[in-house]
Amino acid sequence: MIAAGLPGRLDCFKGCRGLLFGRTQLTPMFQETRAVLWDMDGTLLDSADYHWVSWRDVLADEGFDLTRERFAESFGRRNDATLRGYFGDQFPLSEVERIGGIKEARYREMVRTQGVELLPGVGQLLERLKLDGWRQALASSG
Repeated sequence: MIAAGLPGRLDCFKGCRGLLFGRTQLTPMFQETRAVLWDMDGTLLDSADYHWVSWRDVLADEGFDLTRERFAESFGRRNDATLRGYFGDQFPLSEVERIGGIKEARYREMVRTQGVELLPGVGQLLERLKLDGWRQALASSG
């Protein structure tokens, strides 16, 4: 790994919304190491509808009418950025935390009770990368 001070060049390939990092060997004493950092929502998992429903319902309880179009513009952002995008930059942190917490609880409950599917082709890609020796990890904005 570069962080460990090993010589080499870090190549970055953007695919889907995951990042593929390949390490190019500079000396014969180091083997090639390759890794993928994955985002889950919208990259690995087909979870957009669960996020949509949980945001729509939680914000309706707050008297805010969220349209599907407006949701789509903010999908993938952190809760604080999403809520401040809807209610303004001065929206209190206590409200961000309260509403965001309710939304996340509803989202997780839907995932637990209804399950969630991988996006098309993801399972095969994960298996292929594993067989080819790629290291894989999840990264999250939350």
